[in-house]
Order: sequence, then structure tokens, then C-alpha cells
Amino acid sequence: MPVTLQVNNETSALDSVILGIGTDPGDPGSGNPKTEFHLDHGTYPSRASLLNNINDFERVLIENGIKVFRPINLQKKTQLFTRDLGFVIGDELFLCPMVEGRKKEIQGISYLLDHLGPVKTIDLSKEKGINIEGGDVILTDDTIFVGLSQRTNTKAYRYLKKRFAGKRNVIQIKIVADQNDYQEHSLHLDCVFNPLGKNCAIVYERGIKNVSKLYEHLQMQKSNIFKPNTWQFVAMCANVFSINPHTVIIEREFIDLNYWLKARGFTTIEVNFKEISKLGGLLRCSTLPLRREP
Repeated sequence: MPVTLQVNNETSALDSVILGIGTDPGDPGSGNPKTEFHLDHGTYPSRASLLNNINDFERVLIENGIKVFRPINLQKKTQLFTRDLGFVIGDELFLCPMVEGRKKEIQGISYLLDHLGPVKTIDLSKEKGINIEGGDVILTDDTIFVGLSQRTNTKAYRYLKKRFAGKRNVIQIKIVADQNDYQEHSLHLDCVFNPLGKNCAIVYERGIKNVSKLYEHLQMQKSNIFKPNTWQFVAMCANVFSINPHTVIIEREFIDLNYWLKARGFTTIEVNFKEISKLGGLLRCSTLPLRREP
């Protein structure tokens, strides 16, 4: 099974991706205020609804000619959010040091790692003091944006800055994480920021502490930045997924975003992903791109 790595940005044509599964969700756990809200209010999604959402997403990807890999199911492990496991920059896959309850999820993609070999796989758990997850790493052609969050620390930012010195800008973006209020909590950078196409982006300003620094590096017209309101943020509006520079997969209830994208020449593909959003992630969180066209 040949696996080729190449990712330079968030929007080039997608060739292959690891998509999460929801076969055996197991214990929902705690620590995510959004998940806790739905557990407390009896609205936590069923296994069947999670499967329906993720399988609908897979269908859309395959219909668009994208090669989809899935993790091997692990007993009582929620393996929906493969983005947390790692990220590809250039032709290297960086594996993240997962939080204790999710460390074994790496085993679910081991069959892919065996084909890559150690030369193309960098295990960041071997780097002392580094905490990072893929949702905090966002790429444009010349810049690596690194979120400073509860899951990603400054040591990770410094590691990437040193590794890519002279090759790419590496910019740290500080996000808001309020464990006491699910309406003010961002787990990762991709909950509040997502570049689209060549000159558009979604930015939830209230979720970014140094938003002026982000804008300084984006250098986009204000009319090309979609700014979600609080409800849209809670619904994970920023966490859409581009499969090429002109096509974005979105949750079907993002009506305002859908209209905004189409007005700027994008093609949108709507999927039902609302139930998965209750776990604190959405479309980008459920994917780990392996190859995009250069």
C-alpha cells in the first residue's frame, strides 16, 4: 500500500487523507466543556449518529476522487478526531504526544506508519517537554501557524520554529480556552481560524488573544474574512474542510457561511456533521491529510 506524503497548505487539491471512525466510541471522558455540556443535558450523540455523520463524510470524499484511509478500530477508543494524532509538513509526518487517555490511538494508524518508515516519521513524544496536537498546526504556503492552547505549548512552537528556520515563517497564535464555559473555550487553533482558497479565511476574533498578529501575516481584505458569531463558533463553523482551492466541505446548517463562500466563487458540499460537533470537533478535526497536490 504506497503512501506518499506532501502537504504545504490547507487548500491545495487533496489526494489522500486519514479519516476518523466511530465504531467503538467507548467512554466519552471529560475535560472538554462542550462534551460535558451535552452529557449533562442528555444530548450526547449516540454511536449510530456518529457513524452516520462520519460515513457520510467518507462518501463525499470518495465521490470526489480522494483516497481515504481509516484507522483500525481499537476497543473502547473514540477515534473520530485523527487530526489530533499528527500533521504533515512537506513530506514529513509529525506524530503528536497524545494525552494519556488517547496515546493508544496511534496504534490505529500503525499499518500506515509501517509503509512510511522512520525517515519520514518524526515522533514528537521523544522530544522532551513538547506538547502539541495537529489541530493547532495550520499551514499556508509560506507560514506555519502554531496555536498556543491547552494541548500545545511554547516548546512545540520553538521546536517547529527551529526546524523550519530559513524555510517558513513560524508564528505563534494564542487562543482562548475557558474550561468553565463551553461558549468561550477553544480546544485548538482550527476551532477559531481556517484559511480558505488563496485569499479568504474564517477568523473567530474573540477566540484569539493576539488576533492582530494573525491579521498582520494574513494580509487579506476585510471582506474576505468571515467572522463567526458566538453561536456559529459553538457550532464549530471555522472547522470546515477544503478539498481543493475552490471547494469546501461544510456542515449543512452553516447557512450564512455557505452563502458567503458561494458569493466569493467557492463550491460548497454540505454534509450532516452536527452530532460529531457535540464532541468538540468537526470536519477538519476528523481528517489528517497525507497528500495534497504541490
